[in-house]
Amino acid sequence: MEPLNVVLTMRPAALAERLFDDAAHRRLAAVAHVWPEVLEDLTTPDAAKALEHCDVLVTGWGAGLLTDAVMATAPRLRAVVHTGGSAAGLLGPAARERRMTLTDARAANGRPVAELTLALILLAGKQTLPSARLYAERRAFIDREQAFPQAGNHGRRVGIVGASCIGRQTIELLRPSTWPCRSSTPT
Repeated sequence: MEPLNVVLTMRPAALAERLFDDAAHRRLAAVAHVWPEVLEDLTTPDAAKALEHCDVLVTGWGAGLLTDAVMATAPRLRAVVHTGGSAAGLLGPAARERRMTLTDARAANGRPVAELTLALILLAGKQTLPSARLYAERRAFIDREQAFPQAGNHGRRVGIVGASCIGRQTIELLRPSTWPCRSSTPT
């Protein structure tokens, strides 16, 4: 069986080095022929040459859209592996019509975002950023109880707008707290 032809695309191209260390590159090269350059633009003649024999496209943040014109240069493309969140926004009509395998790292990338969201909820309840701004202005002692009488997280209620992957993970991280948590997903 002939090895798959894999092309990576993301912007900046150096991002690929952060996502794929040497060991990961070796594992991928052991099972596939990997195009030697990471593409930043899928509309160039060099990209068309790379995509002509591409079976699997590995995309990342800043990847170009898979427009109808790009898809016309990639007749063998049968899978898109997106290293970012949802890959659905990358697909133009021709890409959606082609029966390709589509994967993304939405769940893996969602966890650190949900953790940051939890941290910001905690900081917002404590009014940390407004108190930091006030301190930066005054450069003197601030009586937090007087300046921020509502600061604190006890008895707070948390609302999550959008029970997406990140929203659901944030709700899960909030479960150990005593705060009532409500979510709403706009339609």
